Amino acid sequence: MLTSFVPMVRRSGNCRIFPGAEAASPSRITDTVSYKRGFVRADVANRLLRAAEQAAFCSYAPYSGRPAGCAVWTASGEVIGGTRVENASYGLLIDPLQNALSTAFAYGREPVVAIALTEPFSQTDLALCAGWIEEAWLIDPDGFALLGQRLGRPAKTGPPMLPEAWRLLDPFLSQGEEAKGLLLARQAAQRARAPESGFRVGCAIQTADGRWVLGCNVEHAHWRHTLCAERNALGTLLSYGGPRARALYISTDRGWPCPPCGACRQVIVELVPPEAEIVFSEDGRLPASALLPSGFRPELLARSP
Repeated sequence: MLTSFVPMVRRSGNCRIFPGAEAASPSRITDTVSYKRGFVRADVANRLLRAAEQAAFCSYAPYSGRPAGCAVWTASGEVIGGTRVENASYGLLIDPLQNALSTAFAYGREPVVAIALTEPFSQTDLALCAGWIEEAWLIDPDGFALLGQRLGRPAKTGPPMLPEAWRLLDPFLSQGEEAKGLLLARQAAQRARAPESGFRVGCAIQTADGRWVLGCNVEHAHWRHTLCAERNALGTLLSYGGPRARALYISTDRGWPCPPCGACRQVIVELVPPEAEIVFSEDGRLPASALLPSGFRPELLARSP
């Protein structure tokens, strides 16, 4: 029986800088024979895996007690972390891979050339990658391989070259006025991936110290892998150990009012302070506590046998 709901999460600077991942930049793969055969230098693979392990420190895993992390490396050399974010409604889990990739898309950091996970890639992970990425190096505790090799599909392109640069993404935008919230959300919606619905949504979270974190909806051909803008932004906030949310601003790319869906409301009420404002139009705002009256709460699970 579940009796405690203390989050399995670290809120120190470890969440923000991934200690141990800031060492000198690795060089580009120079052994072209090994490169064409599908190998990548072990020190490069291990370095990205260490970044994923550090991302796991920020996991919100009060139900499984199993922290997990992901680190993606982009062609521009930026490293982006993603952590496991659980919910009392188990099906609303944001897994580390989904978390990190959606952050990359929301901040326009593409293409992704390498991905590291703290746990072996599952078939679900591979299906997620297949819908969002053409080709990338996959690195986990079992080793490394190309996405195409793991999927058994013919390569449409050659193996992606790894960059010389190694920079850790800072997702926090500088402090600004509250009036910027809906504008930032609308701008974030421009990066949405919405091939299924055509409905592009953005979210801007204002943190307690006045900074901003962005998110957009990222759709997938398998709809269960789709992530809304609000959950995208919250996943980024937790992955980087950010301050508590003061307000969430939500907008479409056309500036239409856009209240959060039911799934996002369930996640928001668990992860956001009840007094935080949810703003979805110039005239539409309410406290997080009013989002889901009589909603499902984590403490209900403690009553299970």
